Amino acid sequence: MASNIQTSLNGAKFTIPTTHDLEQSTLEIESKEFDYSKRSQWLRAAVLVANDGLVSTASLMMGVAASFIKEYKVRVEVMVGAVSSALVVFGWLGAMLVKAPLLRSVPRVLIGGLLAMTITFGLTKLIGLSGL
Repeated sequence: MASNIQTSLNGAKFTIPTTHDLEQSTLEIESKEFDYSKRSQWLRAAVLVANDGLVSTASLMMGVAASFIKEYKVRVEVMVGAVSSALVVFGWLGAMLVKAPLLRSVPRVLIGGLLAMTITFGLTKLIGLSGL
């Protein structure tokens, strides 16, 4: 069975694909699947960069707050407010980038961030009490 049939009409040659060629091209199209690992790499990089920026900014804010705000309780409240605002912005930005629902993304990032801050605060207090 020939793979292609060529016909001539006024000197022009046309190639007519046979059923075998169509089946082979259909199999080639079906075998090409989307590779999600490529998509996850840029998302992973974006999350790590955002996390690095958030940690650096928080450290800078703590240093500035420590130098200007003398009362400890007020300093902690200012830091919680500033970081909560930043978490809300990051939740909103993440929802916009991946087209996720805002009402799920923003509270998830805010609650997760506040929980992480609470755990970190508790651990640093525990380490401070034990004198390590």
